[in-house]
Amino acid sequence: GHIGNAIQPLAVHSTAGAGNGLWYTYTMEGIGNINFPPYNGLYYLDLATNAPVEFLPPTDALGGISPNQALIAYGPGQGGAPGIIMGGFYVRDLLTCGQTYIAYNPASNLGGGYMTFSPDNRMVAWVEASGPDNMNASFRLRVARTDGTGLVDSPAASLSGLLGGEAFTFLKPVGWIANHVLVLEIYSPSLNQNVLVVWAPDPAQPLDPVLGANQSAPLGTGSFLGFLYP
Repeated sequence: GHIGNAIQPLAVHSTAGAGNGLWYTYTMEGIGNINFPPYNGLYYLDLATNAPVEFLPPTDALGGISPNQALIAYGPGQGGAPGIIMGGFYVRDLLTCGQTYIAYNPASNLGGGYMTFSPDNRMVAWVEASGPDNMNASFRLRVARTDGTGLVDSPAASLSGLLGGEAFTFLKPVGWIANHVLVLEIYSPSLNQNVLVVWAPDPAQPLDPVLGANQSAPLGTGSFLGFLYP
């Protein structure tokens, strides 16, 4: 009865090293011509009772969940076939139910996705798209504080410095290796592969204080799968 035909696991909740619950959402498989994952609803499965708890209905579109599982990004009433978050999104605190709305750039008519939170929950990065249709989309990287204060709002075409001047057609934030250090997965057609790059988006917190702001460094090639926060 849910929108979507597959369960997408998001995170394991644990206490003292023992897993006691699973966060998951619903997604749709076998869909082409989309820019962002169609995640609908948010649920928590208690492994002791096998009872699920609904935190977002399937009519809401999920954008991401924080590493400590306290914050989510979502678009209310925007789940569908496929769910896409348009106009902006809410950052909701699952413990207090307080939330902050963050608007997209006005040019981003094709929505946004890939919301990724820093470990301290103070920053969120995401991607927006614009253009005549999904097959001819241009992408924009955004970074903001979770209180709504913007830090980065830049078209991908203006960020070639992330790959040392190499042009690329798509990028997405995939995680943070520190509170101010973002990991990006970038596809370069000239290199014909994905490159993982670390970048510090906050000018006040550069990778190298001597080199200053807007510095990036490659981690390697390939697609990001995940990592464990200590």
